[in-house]
Amino acid sequence: MQKPMNSDSQEEKWLSMTLEECAEEAKDLAERFPDHKGTPPATSVLSAMTTAQIHFLLCALLENWDDDERPSLAFLQWVHSLLLFADLPIMPDVCELLIFIPP
Repeated sequence: MQKPMNSDSQEEKWLSMTLEECAEEAKDLAERFPDHKGTPPATSVLSAMTTAQIHFLLCALLENWDDDERPSLAFLQWVHSLLLFADLPIMPDVCELLIFIPP
């Protein structure tokens, strides 16, 4: 699966790919994830990502979440899945952003 580069100019592409528009290569997975408009957080998608991409996307999702709204199921599933694939220890900047998600 082709992924956007990790730069500030690509942040919108990452967010769109995960929450708004399913990547062409992942359309066959979409039916198993009915709550997702974007690319689902399937194991095949996550295992193709580098550690840097996982960290970048996790930070991008958390930084761009509108804390005035309840997070969507798709958002929470992406965050949870990325945390499962993230290298330990979780970076302090990610931990700091996680405290703002309601239980």
